Amino acid sequence: MTIVNKIIKELIYGGHLLSMGATGVVLTIILLIDAQFNLTILLIPYLSTQIIYAYNHYKELDYDQDSNPERSAYLNKNVFPQIVLLIYIAILILVLVTTNIPTILFVLFIVVFGILYTDIFKARFGKSFVGSKNFYAALFWASQILVVPLFFELPINVFYIFIFCITFLTAFINSTFFDIKDVDSDRNRKIKTFPVVFGVKNTVSILIFLKILTVIPIFLGLYFGHLPASSIFFLMLIPYGIGYITSPIFVKDSYLVRGISYFVADGEYLLWPIMLVIISIFV
Repeated sequence: MTIVNKIIKELIYGGHLLSMGATGVVLTIILLIDAQFNLTILLIPYLSTQIIYAYNHYKELDYDQDSNPERSAYLNKNVFPQIVLLIYIAILILVLVTTNIPTILFVLFIVVFGILYTDIFKARFGKSFVGSKNFYAALFWASQILVVPLFFELPINVFYIFIFCITFLTAFINSTFFDIKDVDSDRNRKIKTFPVVFGVKNTVSILIFLKILTVIPIFLGLYFGHLPASSIFFLMLIPYGIGYITSPIFVKDSYLVRGISYFVADGEYLLWPIMLVIISIFV
């Protein structure tokens, strides 16, 4: 295995791509409000997300063997997962002590309840209500945007409500899309995901509808002036989302579906600041 392959596998199976996506979302907000660039605030979402998902992945290694064999095989090679997790936590603590009390308390809240998703919420409520685990995951993913006003000590105004709605819908769609590759293991565990209850094709139709629904907060935010004109980049990413959402209908290879989930779906958040910078040149 070459060094490049090792890096790619670590980025994807180690959860770094998704955690970098959290940083991408926060960076997008910083650019939209024209706040001062700060490395600390970019590390916070990456580290907090990495802690939550690293804990989840190692906790569910046994279930992953069937639905995510590549990730399971890769993570099983790490003989010291607890040490890796402790390193992430230690770095996050060092970063947080340089911020303020509201930021510290908020990030601790996100991390604790993110871990509780794996230990309590997913097993207890995921078997009772369809899509409940997706709602939970999307809620806390979208809530991370609030680290920006807390860190910079800014008022939480209508701008953040619109950004929250856009981020929540994107995260809900992303999380539900990931359930497609996990449909067999979730069915065995009796977790009521959309693919388990409604089937893959109906789930794809629901997700396409939700993706199109994302237009509403974008349009309203732009129309009433609560979002800057450069926020139009969100509209340009809707076809990208529909593209990967529909892939399970046309792609029958489960390995490719997992690849689309890990790379294309998770990579959407990294496109946010890139597309924003490009659009800002013309708007």
